[in-house]
Amino acid sequence: MKNRFFAFVLPLLLLMATGVSAQTEFADTLSSARLYELAEEALANKGWERAREALKKWMKTEEPTAESWVNLGTAHLFMKDEKDAEKAFKEALAKDKSNMEALEGLCEVYLIRDKEKDMLKTLERIEKLTPDSRKLTYYKALAADKFKLKQYPENYFWDTLEELVRSNPEDTPTLEVLCDAYINDRFLERGILFLTEMQDLHGERSEYLFQLARIYTHTGDKDLARDMFRQVEDAGIDNLTPRQLVMMAQELFALEDDNLACEAYFNAARRMDDNLALEMFQDLRDLTTSDQRREFKLTPTGRKGIFLISFWGRKDPTLTTIKNERLVEHYKRLRFARKEYYSALRPGYDERGRVYIKHGEPDQKTSLSGNWAIRDNISWLYSKNRSNPLIYHFVARNNYYRMAYSLEEALIPDIESEMNMGGRNVEELFRSRAEIHPKYDQLANAVRNFQGGSFEYARRTYLQDLFRDESLLTERGFTEGEVTETYQYEYEEDPMNFYYFPASLKGPDSLSAVGVYFGLPTDQIKIPDPFGTVEVPVEL
Repeated sequence: MKNRFFAFVLPLLLLMATGVSAQTEFADTLSSARLYELAEEALANKGWERAREALKKWMKTEEPTAESWVNLGTAHLFMKDEKDAEKAFKEALAKDKSNMEALEGLCEVYLIRDKEKDMLKTLERIEKLTPDSRKLTYYKALAADKFKLKQYPENYFWDTLEELVRSNPEDTPTLEVLCDAYINDRFLERGILFLTEMQDLHGERSEYLFQLARIYTHTGDKDLARDMFRQVEDAGIDNLTPRQLVMMAQELFALEDDNLACEAYFNAARRMDDNLALEMFQDLRDLTTSDQRREFKLTPTGRKGIFLISFWGRKDPTLTTIKNERLVEHYKRLRFARKEYYSALRPGYDERGRVYIKHGEPDQKTSLSGNWAIRDNISWLYSKNRSNPLIYHFVARNNYYRMAYSLEEALIPDIESEMNMGGRNVEELFRSRAEIHPKYDQLANAVRNFQGGSFEYARRTYLQDLFRDESLLTERGFTEGEVTETYQYEYEEDPMNFYYFPASLKGPDSLSAVGVYFGLPTDQIKIPDPFGTVEVPVEL
């Protein structure tokens, strides 16, 4: 059984600590009272970095309370700064030894940091204060699972969480932890039986239907999963939390139920807090420019979900429909990148995946591997609908493909040493790219015809134009390729006697739009012949 790394608070925590930071600037003229109000506002919207900075600044002029230390610890915890979170929760307990929020926060920290002894001591403190509390039972179950505690039965985790949900059907956070465990540990059948039992007891509530649909998605029964999500829609998706709606959208994108996926995604964006918005921003980060990242950073707390709506609205080729084809294509590319270009490093794919997300499938690929003197390498060409093609080179280092400015980075010895040994590996490397651009064939010929002397000197003199041109080819990928993306929507052709085109107008709030369709009847168009004597019908 896999361990549960996140407990009562942290099932919501998926965002990257290295992501875009929140707006954190606070004027020195702000009063302490106003500063604390801003911290509370950020906490309510789960803008953790903003809350942390406001609290730290407030603590410089005011005597910290147990509540302020708990709030600071919570902000640290959600920003994956567990050491400072632990310090803050301990400071809160120094002010108030019976502060349950601080004790629960420490439980979260110790589960994440694998601190078994500290976890057990904290549970003992909670038991002395509230021996019959649900939180104590909950954290005991997570500790038993996480640390494989022998004093508990093998199924203690499952039995305990299921009983907690039975006794309080409104306990959505515990239900989500439980269902995540069903999916992650592949206890799918048990999950289906439990949720079916809950439906029999309490009716077909949206949260039960939603969790069943998630589990059926992972059983491989896609048709049944689609049907379940449709039942969720019929029961009312407004009953789901924004996070549940995001999860629903992601599952539906994978199931290719695109209309309902987009509806769930944008419904969530209208209501999501800063934490969830930041998490969703990480999914589209590879499409953004530095200006857009700054714009998101400066978006006021509570409005960051609206930024996502506006971002995708500007890319939607059919503003008058529910389906946003560019959003659908993005999540399709994202799934492919995470599978085919997987990396254990964040964000879950290597640099091939980053380029794929931005530009899609290359028009041409070529590679070279199996040579002792050359690292595995691959080149991608994007030339369709581009006056200047984009060329990307990727070189494998420690099983991770990185973008390379030049093919020379694939050479294990430096190029001078290679040329002293005859230059065959260098020629082979350049020749392998001849099909994506003739410049590489010229470079291969120049290497083959090179006779003695210093190759580095030759490259700085009579060969410099060839190598400069090669660097210009790849430089375009690092410049133009970073601020553009490759996507072209193909409008469906209906069987009508005219060509039609949409003109879409978007409201300033990015939430409303009107579309006007205009056409040109092809059977009524006539033009005079060159002599102006007869009219000739036009065939389009």
